[in-house]
Amino acid sequence: MKGEYRRRYAFKLGIRLFASAAAGVAVAASALWYGSSEIVSVATGALAFALVLFALRVPSLLAPGWDGVVTSKTVRYVTLRYKNNVPEYQLVVTDPRGREHRDVFLDKEDNRKLNRIEYYDHGERVRRHRGFKYFEKFDKSGKLSVICIDCGTLNPRQRERCINCSLTLLRENIEA
Repeated sequence: MKGEYRRRYAFKLGIRLFASAAAGVAVAASALWYGSSEIVSVATGALAFALVLFALRVPSLLAPGWDGVVTSKTVRYVTLRYKNNVPEYQLVVTDPRGREHRDVFLDKEDNRKLNRIEYYDHGERVRRHRGFKYFEKFDKSGKLSVICIDCGTLNPRQRERCINCSLTLLRENIEA
C-alpha cells in the first residue's frame, strides 16, 4: 500500500469513527434524558469495546507485506513450573530495511517432530503477507510439509487446506 493511500484511508477511518462516536453520545444523552441509563451504559461499553478491538486490528491489516531472509535460528532450554528442559526456538528474519523480526516458539510437547522453526533453513528467503503472522518460504521444493501462514501449523504437502484453521495452503513456490 502506498503512503498516500494509507494516509487517506486512515483519515477517512478517523472521520467515520468520530461521526459514530458523536452519534453515540447524542443517543446516550437522549436516553439518559428519558431515564433508561442502564441500557445506555451497556450499549456504550459494548461500542467502546468493539472500537478498541477494531483499532487494535487495523494496523496489522494496513502494514504492507515484505520479503526477508532467515538470519538466525536458536534453541535454548527453559524450565517451566511443571516440566524441565523445554526447548524454546527463536527464528530471526531480517527485512530489506534491516529490521529484525522474531518468531519465538515454546515447544511444550517436545515430541521430536519437525516444528515451524525447524521448517526454515538459515539464509532462506521468506515472505510475510499482510494480515498474517507467519512467514511463507520462497522455495518449498524438497519439503514434505507446508506451513500455514495464519496459525503456524505444519501440514502435509498434499493437503489443500490447513488441518487447524482450514485456510487454503500456499503450496506453490514463489517466483521472484
